Amino acid sequence: TAGTYTNTYSTASGCDSVVNILLSINLTNPIVLTVTACDTYVWNGTTYTTTGNYTFAYTNGLGCLSVDTLHLTINSGTHNSVIQTACGSFIWHANTYSSTGTYIFSYNNSTGCASIDTLHLTINNGTHNSVTQTSCETYTWNGTTFTTSGNYTFAYTNGLGCPSVDTLHLTINSGTHNSTTQTSCETYTWNGIAHTISGVYTFNYNNANGCPSVDTLHLTINYGTHNSTTQTSCETYTWNGIAHTTSGVYTFNYTNAIGCASVDTLHLTINYGTHNSTTQTSCETYTWNGIAHSTTGVYTFSYNNANGCMSVDTLHLTINYGTHNSSTQTACETYTWNGIAHTISGVYTFNYTNANGCASVDTLHLTIYNGTHNSVTQNACTNYTWHAI
Repeated sequence: TAGTYTNTYSTASGCDSVVNILLSINLTNPIVLTVTACDTYVWNGTTYTTTGNYTFAYTNGLGCLSVDTLHLTINSGTHNSVIQTACGSFIWHANTYSSTGTYIFSYNNSTGCASIDTLHLTINNGTHNSVTQTSCETYTWNGTTFTTSGNYTFAYTNGLGCPSVDTLHLTINSGTHNSTTQTSCETYTWNGIAHTISGVYTFNYNNANGCPSVDTLHLTINYGTHNSTTQTSCETYTWNGIAHTTSGVYTFNYTNAIGCASVDTLHLTINYGTHNSTTQTSCETYTWNGIAHSTTGVYTFSYNNANGCMSVDTLHLTINYGTHNSSTQTACETYTWNGIAHTISGVYTFNYTNANGCASVDTLHLTIYNGTHNSVTQNACTNYTWHAI
């Protein structure tokens, strides 16, 4: 702070001394500005275009360094561009425009800045078409079906989005519709077409007014009866009073209950019993149809064959037997039997097929005797008599 200050002290030589200071303090006194401007603001020779905090350093009149501060808000003018399409006219900022063009509107916006809005305007108009039509029965126009003559209007929005009205001047002519009921057997010809099935038929043509017309035939077709029967029988089958003994296709003609010629058909299969005869020769036994036969004879077997008919098979059977010979033999040292040499007593068998082709077995009861073989050791002088030799 400013003021007068005194300092008392002793000098180097020991003398009392006083120093007085008269002090002045200069201040910088900085300036702080808060400013709002439109688009730009010039401060201390500098142009600012954006909002922000700015400083300016300088030496004031007292020779002190100083800094001023600017708190700046920059607002901008409004520039709106509007593209509009309208039908007939368009109201913009309380002004009515009826022709295509570009229009501007000047004003100060909410921040007080000069502003300009631009309108790019296209004016379109509604459509008014007039159509004259003649049709048969109905005419569909813009999704609506009309059945009577008259003048009709259709209000819509055209391709440009404008309210439009088209007018139809319509004449409706009508077709002819005749109805016929008929009953016939098998077939009925109507308008050159032969019909064989009951039903409702229509015939389309253009009448004198050139309109599509439809006549209707309500037709009942009665049919002859055609029954088809498939039968399988053994030996014979009686159908409509006639006995049939052979397979074939048979027909029976008559008039049915509704008076129509009828034909029934019989697909007949006649099956017969089976009569197989078999001649067999066997050894010892023969099994036939699950029964074992061991003696020669004639045998029969009754059954239903694969067709379900009574059948009888016959077997002429001859039974042959195997041979069984038995021999008893005694021999010395060895005995050959059926090509085999036997040297030991025992019972032997020989298997073979006899003249009838049957398995046979011969039996040998064999006794083998062996010679005596004695060995004698003798000492003699000059000679020795042995067994008179």
